[in-house]
Amino acid sequence: MPLAGGIARASSGLLFSEPPKLVSDGTPTQARLDDLMKSGLQPTLLEGGELCAALGGAYLRVVWDEEVSDRPWIDTVAADRAVPEFWYGRLLAVTFWTVVESDDSRRVLRHLEALVMPGVSAGRRWPSQSAPARPPRTRPCCASARMSSSRGRSRTAG
Repeated sequence: MPLAGGIARASSGLLFSEPPKLVSDGTPTQARLDDLMKSGLQPTLLEGGELCAALGGAYLRVVWDEEVSDRPWIDTVAADRAVPEFWYGRLLAVTFWTVVESDDSRRVLRHLEALVMPGVSAGRRWPSQSAPARPPRTRPCCASARMSSSRGRSRTAG
């Protein structure tokens, strides 16, 4: 195992070596929290801890796919696949992205998952796809209506 991976795993193990105790005053809420712990929240927290130690941050999000499960679960997203938006030091929103298509040129197509409006953004490939140098240029609210040109100016798609 590479040294950096070992350090990240050790750091995560120290943070989440014991499962957290999730407690609620409401009986239905407590039952759901217990269900989350039984269905694999602990490994998700360990993964988040490793990502946080390696990349300096990680996000937990609630996901739901009826083809996978009849209930929502918690997923981990690496910090280099997210674009956070802060307002006066508070996290206001996070846009997650996934590379959908990439060709041999510098063009890449990303799927942007935003709370308000999901969309697809066309742009340039980052120097290293595993560690982006900057976030996508197209804002999630404008992804379906605008594309970023090679010079960074927006133009109407179509």
